[in-house]
Amino acid sequence: GISSLWLIGGCLLAAVVWVAVRRRGWALWFIAGGMGVAGAVISRAPDIDTSTLNHQRSYYSGRVVEVAPGACSQKMIVAVDSVSGREVGGFNVRITLLSALPPITIGDHVRFRGALYQPPYGAAVGDVGMRWYYLRKHISAVAPRVYADDFHLEGYEPGIDTWLDARREQLVRAILRSGLDEDCAELLIAVLTGDRRFLDDGLQEDFRRVGLAHVLALSGMHVAVIAFLISILLFPLRLIGHNRWQWWITLAALWAYGMFTGMSPSVARAVIMATFLLLGRIFRWNTDPLNNMCAAALLILLFRPYDIFSPGFQLTFMAVAAILMFAWLPGRVRNPIVCGCMQWVAVSVSAVVGTAPLAAWHFHTFPLYFLLSNLPVGLLLPIFMVFGLFSTALSSIGSGWNGPLSVTDGSFSLVSDFAAWVASFEGGTVDGIFFPVWLLIPYYIGMVALWRGLVSCRIFYVVNGVALMVFAMLMARMGNDSRQEMAVYPLHYEYATSMLVCQADTAYLYTDATGGGIRGATGYVRMMEDELLSRGIRAVALAYPGLVAEGHECRVGEWVIKGKRYVLLPEYLSVHKYMAKADYVVVGKGFKGSVLDEVSVFSPDTVVLSPTLPPLKCAQLADTLRAASVPYKYIH
Repeated sequence: GISSLWLIGGCLLAAVVWVAVRRRGWALWFIAGGMGVAGAVISRAPDIDTSTLNHQRSYYSGRVVEVAPGACSQKMIVAVDSVSGREVGGFNVRITLLSALPPITIGDHVRFRGALYQPPYGAAVGDVGMRWYYLRKHISAVAPRVYADDFHLEGYEPGIDTWLDARREQLVRAILRSGLDEDCAELLIAVLTGDRRFLDDGLQEDFRRVGLAHVLALSGMHVAVIAFLISILLFPLRLIGHNRWQWWITLAALWAYGMFTGMSPSVARAVIMATFLLLGRIFRWNTDPLNNMCAAALLILLFRPYDIFSPGFQLTFMAVAAILMFAWLPGRVRNPIVCGCMQWVAVSVSAVVGTAPLAAWHFHTFPLYFLLSNLPVGLLLPIFMVFGLFSTALSSIGSGWNGPLSVTDGSFSLVSDFAAWVASFEGGTVDGIFFPVWLLIPYYIGMVALWRGLVSCRIFYVVNGVALMVFAMLMARMGNDSRQEMAVYPLHYEYATSMLVCQADTAYLYTDATGGGIRGATGYVRMMEDELLSRGIRAVALAYPGLVAEGHECRVGEWVIKGKRYVLLPEYLSVHKYMAKADYVVVGKGFKGSVLDEVSVFSPDTVVLSPTLPPLKCAQLADTLRAASVPYKYIH
């Protein structure tokens, strides 16, 4: 609710004040904050009047920039450049094509017709994660239902993203044809390209339960393995004294790998930090690892400000920060073997110290056996990746040597069997962790104070830092943001008008879906299990006609929720003979009468157009209501 200009002005004023009192370090913090707000304003998605566009029943044309295929539908982001042949400034639309055919790829130029709506930025149940997704992807509108008859391929527009996508597909096919075991090949694809569509669900669950989920997501560890492989290939340059050539080639190769994998925040962070390190060696600069990490964060946020809300961005930077802050402690041990083992343990422990509260806040779980699983897997993963690449390369050139193939399959078997073995232990994870976000503040202040005390050997900082961290963890363990009073949430479900009534420890699902749509709506609610648990909800019940509970009831064609009356058309008209004032009239599939006649009878505050309506019928009703100045909504 605060204007961005006020935030920017406040940051700049604070910076001036700190400069005046000769605290330039603090001034830089506020200057960076003001730049961050300005960058977020500049990079935000353009606002568009979706009601005006829908009124025209227009065809939208644009280039597909992202696509996620499914079994029966395809979700994609289209950069719209024209509306009914008229060029527009350009905006991103996330559409759901209700067909698996034709298969869409990045770079396809498409034309579609469908109702556009503002992205659901509200804090409704099930929308918390999508809010930041829409911001990061610069999405101005969503088209939740586009049918195959209203969708057409117009051509193909190649670009750097399509070229990289084609190269990734070539590598995927080469790995699948390399002769590796099927499950082994699927994991190799995930750790080399970040493509997890082939991965077995059971393997992913085992990795998650034992704290190895980071292995499946590209990170600095994967970049380090690639850098190690490049150093092996370029070792002859070092022998003849051309170290600088080796560093320049390594730098170019790391950036190529980062672009190849899509430059996720973790990969971008690792590549940028490696860039500072290698440039320091080339030009004989003194570089500081923590400064390198902060510079990498600033560079990423300069171009993608909303990445700061991404869990991946937060976790990768906190993990690296903690490693740089604490992993040096065993370095004082004189025995090199003992020192090496202790530092390996220190890296894993430091990463967990830095990311545990964030991971628990985002995912509501914490693995207890992270050390038992991370230490051996951390040793096996580089072997798996290096020999997996050699196996793929030898297979591509037709070599009959199966040595690397056997090593890759063997290391995969060890990793997967070990993960399954650890996951089978009772009490391996603590689930159901919920706490307010403000508890992260004292925890990380305590972590910085602990680091400061260890570096400067001041017991005061150490004691207070540990106390703050313990306080935050105890409060998080005790706290649970459960809500016992009745609360009502509209669901952003694409195929029906649905509402969730939370009362005590039960959530009641009200929906105008029928048949298979009811199963889809209940399945949608199940996906929100973690969020419902955070609100104290332990059970979900479908609101069937005849349900009478304190504060809400469900009748045929009619809901009464918190004193508000919802009339469902046409179901209500076929059952009830009496008419009465309604707060909301929900117009759904099968309605054939005059919507204005029903408005005059029920005198609703708002008419809700259900997603069960066919798109053309929905547009016609919206035109009629708009012309008569009747308030209406489309809840999706």
